[in-house]
Amino acid sequence: YDDTFMPEKVKRAGKAAYVERNEIMIDMSDICMFYCENPYDTKLSKDKVSINSSHSGGTARAYKYAVLRGKEIINTYE
Repeated sequence: YDDTFMPEKVKRAGKAAYVERNEIMIDMSDICMFYCENPYDTKLSKDKVSINSSHSGGTARAYKYAVLRGKEIINTYE
């Protein structure tokens, strides 16, 4: 745990901490790897990714965020 990275933004995020954490990791990455069966269960907008269905989870949301950021994506589900 000596090299644990915990941005202040995540510490203050409360229940949304996992979303903030994922977005920060994606922003810091060139390539993003996911295991996501239905990455298109979210609604895209230019600045935000919003959940379109109660079946969409954090992985689909993070996947779409990576798409919006132009990241190279490897989906191991495929």
